[in-house]
Amino acid sequence: MPFGGEFWLANFAAGGFPLTAVTTCPDPNMFCAVVRGAGYTVRVDDPQLWSGVRAHPVEQVIPDLEHELLLLADFTRIVAYGAGGLVWSASFVLDGLKILSRTGTSPSIPAGTRCPRVPAPFGGYTDLAPIR
Repeated sequence: MPFGGEFWLANFAAGGFPLTAVTTCPDPNMFCAVVRGAGYTVRVDDPQLWSGVRAHPVEQVIPDLEHELLLLADFTRIVAYGAGGLVWSASFVLDGLKILSRTGTSPSIPAGTRCPRVPAPFGGYTDLAPIR
């Protein structure tokens, strides 16, 4: 709720998956809600301005404070949202994608995964490296 703003109540459509979470976004006027796998970004000062996220069903939500990104992962994709919205998206040829950790600018994913090059948060590309 923005300081001095009016109270409002949110009602989200749910997916049929286990994850439910609420987190802040890199834009301080936004939050991200995941309701049983269905993800949404919403402006706190104008809740009529909302959008579905580009990952479904959302399996993981990982704030990256160092790079001011919010990472969301589904079974085959990772998307990164910054203060201006979607920053990058990477799709993988596998089922059951899971981010294990993040070091520097590279999230780590399980060994045996075909690893693409994805846009780096601040330009160029980064290799996603499997955990060994």
